[in-house]
Amino acid sequence: MNVADLLNAPTEVTLGDKVYKLREPTLMEQATYARWLEQRARESAARAVDLPDEDRRQLLRDVAQDISAGVYDWAGPACVKALQTPTGLSKLLAVLLADQGVTDAIAREILDKWLSEVIAVVLRNDYDPKDLAPLLMKLGLPPDFLSKFSATRPSEKTSTTSPDSVPAS
Repeated sequence: MNVADLLNAPTEVTLGDKVYKLREPTLMEQATYARWLEQRARESAARAVDLPDEDRRQLLRDVAQDISAGVYDWAGPACVKALQTPTGLSKLLAVLLADQGVTDAIAREILDKWLSEVIAVVLRNDYDPKDLAPLLMKLGLPPDFLSKFSATRPSEKTSTTSPDSVPAS
């Protein structure tokens, strides 16, 4: 499964013994995803309690203005950015597969499984585990994400952050 599968061609994804059928999002699902993005923006602005009241009100007005300008619409700038994150992708899976009983938690499991499969392909190409940490963090995953799926070989690089590390020569 890849992002193109999520957004275009009908395909299947498996979690455990359950097979889910993915397809292109309907207009209603696109709108549901856009409303989710809008709500996240509103909630984020409302949580900005560290700002003075006037600044927070301005932030909420800015969010409302962005909503009316289509920033959060399907294929809009915020949507495109969100689909580049694990949270955004898993929410899209939850929306697309809601009629098949998929919740946000199950969608995240599906995405984690897919990401681990992608990363396993990378590992087969003999990358050093320490080189993968920035890649995993860029994907929105903890640097030790793979450790819960399989043992990886130790890094051949000396740590520069460990107090026991020896400076590289």
